Amino acid sequence: MAKAKSKFYNVLLWILGVYFYCLALACLLQPLLLLLFAAIGTLLLPPGQRYLERRLRLRFTPWAKTIVCLLLLFCALPLLKKHLADDVLPTDKPQALSAAGTQPTQPEKPQPIQPAKPGHADKQDSLQYYIRRSNELSKQHKTAAAIKLLEQAAPFAENAAAQSLLQKELTGLRTRHAGALVQSGQYKAALPLISQLLDADPDNKQLLVQRAMCYSKTGKIEEAVNELKPLLQSGNEDAEKLHNKINPVRKRVVGYETLCCDGSTSNARGRGACSHHGGVCDWNQPIYEEYRKYE
Repeated sequence: MAKAKSKFYNVLLWILGVYFYCLALACLLQPLLLLLFAAIGTLLLPPGQRYLERRLRLRFTPWAKTIVCLLLLFCALPLLKKHLADDVLPTDKPQALSAAGTQPTQPEKPQPIQPAKPGHADKQDSLQYYIRRSNELSKQHKTAAAIKLLEQAAPFAENAAAQSLLQKELTGLRTRHAGALVQSGQYKAALPLISQLLDADPDNKQLLVQRAMCYSKTGKIEEAVNELKPLLQSGNEDAEKLHNKINPVRKRVVGYETLCCDGSTSNARGRGACSHHGGVCDWNQPIYEEYRKYE
């Protein structure tokens, strides 16, 4: 029984010693608190007690150890209370300023993007507002949100010039959005948007190449090849690279011929073939033809 009690007492001392060491680490910016808690932890830990007894040449009985620890803790508590009060003080500062009649300066919060209000400005100013805000969203890589916002500006484009400006801005945003979708591999989502843009600008080579790529990535190789044919005739390099990738040149055997040993070929199949060309090296030299799967 005495053995079990002694073991429990030692475990308790280790737990308390480690706890006070943790408190000391939490008070690194308060040197006096750090020393007081570290002293208590050292005295509580059995190895620390033995070290102090050797250095001070005395022996700490359980009662003496308890009294010393309580005295150190009594000295540390007022310092700890002051330390905690200093930490809480900044949160009370706004109330103190309010009581004195002075309002504290609050950090400016970012305002959410709100649609323009026609009552606050004329239609031209409202249209410029929408264009400016949509451009800001586009710079933040929020192109879809920018398009949605700018589409709400249609009621403010009351004349031909304003409508042309709005359409130009929308086309630019949609083109960038389509390119971003293609680069991120969202080919199915990009297809309808690119087709919509091509309805308004059917000769846009960049959009045609992007739509061909979307076709190829979604398993529509033949449609992609057909899309690229006009561009290949005009010598478009991007179209040529994509075409060679999705519809490469292949070879197939269309017949056989006699190969002479000097490298020449002959259609002769019987005796005397290649008699003046070093003899026959291969009677069945394949004849290849280049082709593409989609012509």
